[in-house]
Amino acid sequence: MADISNEWVRKRASPLIQFAFAVLLGWFGMGMCKLLHKPPGAEFFAAFLAIILFCFINILVSFAYDSFL
Repeated sequence: MADISNEWVRKRASPLIQFAFAVLLGWFGMGMCKLLHKPPGAEFFAAFLAIILFCFINILVSFAYDSFL
């Protein structure tokens, strides 16, 4: 049976890539709110969702490391 490894998670999902993804997603969400003429609070909500997504991704990636245990 093949050994399941989380090595691809460690290499592809570095904290810098996670941060860049969250920032780009936040900017995209804020831009969409601007284009759709949503109230100003919606832009901040989109940025907040990107920050929360970064936190969740960071937690899930940390499970792949041996030092988590």
